[in-house]
Amino acid sequence: MDKINLESQRALLSFLYWAEGSKGVGVLNFANIDPQMCLIFIISLRNCYNLDESKFRIRLHLHQYHNEQEAKLF
Repeated sequence: MDKINLESQRALLSFLYWAEGSKGVGVLNFANIDPQMCLIFIISLRNCYNLDESKFRIRLHLHQYHNEQEAKLF
């Protein structure tokens, strides 16, 4: 992502958020099952904005067929 200029990263971030994001009062949500897509989103977010990452939270939604320990490790 270092080779993409800031304007392009912000455009990419907006497209990802438009497709997979939602918002609430003081909350920015991004949900996707593709770990690479999540990684691109968070890297772009970090590169484009000054963030207080102590406020980050992860919600892991599991179905009965998921292995909880494997999902958390991943």
